[in-house]
Amino acid sequence: IQLVAELPHHGIVGFLSGGPERSGDSRFSGKLYAIYLLDAFHRRGLGTALVQHWALRLHQASLPSGLVWVLAQNQSAATFYERLGGKFLREQIITIGTQQLPERAYGWEDLGTLIPLPR
Repeated sequence: IQLVAELPHHGIVGFLSGGPERSGDSRFSGKLYAIYLLDAFHRRGLGTALVQHWALRLHQASLPSGLVWVLAQNQSAATFYERLGGKFLREQIITIGTQQLPERAYGWEDLGTLIPLPR
């Protein structure tokens, strides 16, 4: 799943990549691989809309649950996923370059809770 946030007069201001969970997690069938928004477009609802569309697309693909991994030092991302109902699952250490950094998983056992109801 590849999604973009594009606005008139600004062009593409963000993206999301997601799909099946690939590490063999038995509880979660989908994964949000990456999400990015230009700083000037934070807190405008675009990130929420991208995550909601990710959840809808996974749900339509019979992947009813999902998770995302966030660097532990990225508190704003953790807060974002918690506001969307993501539950803290666990922490692990990853290596980026020569650094070992903690990252945290947040998950939704039912992605349907993220999908907005039709108006």
